[in-house]
Amino acid sequence: MRRRDLIGGLGLLAAGCSSTRKPAELREISVALSEHLSTSSMHLADEAGYLREAGFRMNVVRLSAIQAVPLLAGGRLDAILGGVPAPLLNGVLRGMAIRVVAGREHVSPACGDGYTLYARKAVFAGGPVEPRRLKGKRFSIRSRGITEFILDTFLKELGMELGDVERIDLPLRESLAALAGGQIDAMFDPEVSRSALADSGDLVKVWRLADVLPMHQYSFVIFGESLLKTGVEPGARLLAAYLMAAGEFLEGRTPRFMSEFAERHGLDPEKTAAECRDTFARDGAIDRASLQRTIDWHAGKGYATGRLEARQLVDESFLQEARRMLASGEWRSGAKSGKG
Repeated sequence: MRRRDLIGGLGLLAAGCSSTRKPAELREISVALSEHLSTSSMHLADEAGYLREAGFRMNVVRLSAIQAVPLLAGGRLDAILGGVPAPLLNGVLRGMAIRVVAGREHVSPACGDGYTLYARKAVFAGGPVEPRRLKGKRFSIRSRGITEFILDTFLKELGMELGDVERIDLPLRESLAALAGGQIDAMFDPEVSRSALADSGDLVKVWRLADVLPMHQYSFVIFGESLLKTGVEPGARLLAAYLMAAGEFLEGRTPRFMSEFAERHGLDPEKTAAECRDTFARDGAIDRASLQRTIDWHAGKGYATGRLEARQLVDESFLQEARRMLASGEWRSGAKSGKG
């Protein structure tokens, strides 16, 4: 056979093989994402195709971290993006395979409206905030979550306790409606600044967490048994895809999720897209001091059944490998892993 015919034949064979080759099967992964703008970076990882490039198809489960822990512990959920609630701490104390693998959000002094206390002017205006004026006031919070932690921090500055005020657990949309209608007196949620209520003249900004606990980290990437016990590489690829998107989100890339979120909750789309983004940890670094502060708060309130050291809750091996994969480009599932 002539050389030219041989090469042509091999080319046809290769073309035939490539046309019938099946694409790599994507691993379906279930991730608990609360209905909150802070999950925008993970939605961007999905919308931009980074999760697919890393070999995953994400199934979003709309649950808070508190609601998601039993599913994470039971293997029906792979990861959580959110805070560290007491049920998670109690699970780790009982020996469950749940670990914080990356840091996400912190309180940034540069983002002035992040976890600011917004209150009705009719109740809070007119001079400094005094304990006697706060007695019995109604605060919208999420019980045992970040906003209860913030309310507790605020009250302690005034020599008060949680029992001195009324706490009402409401989702975002209901909280905004209740604040507008006078059913509650104040709330801390960052989304208030993107609502029409913020421009109404009926609210005042009373206090902000960034002035008391600047850079306190309150949100993390948390893995369950399904990712912790299948080797480092799959979880590292997932983290790398997330970090890729988080970096672009910090630089201004905006997922569709943000406009959809604004529409669902009656927020201003332009304000929502223009929100301050300096709350995300670009490199996924975990601030163990912040984590320990949260652990101690849960234990001090009796929400956790015992005390943990932050190191008992953290596994940084996935983050270290994710950073290496990002530097080399190996996070994409089709790339050579570099492992024998």
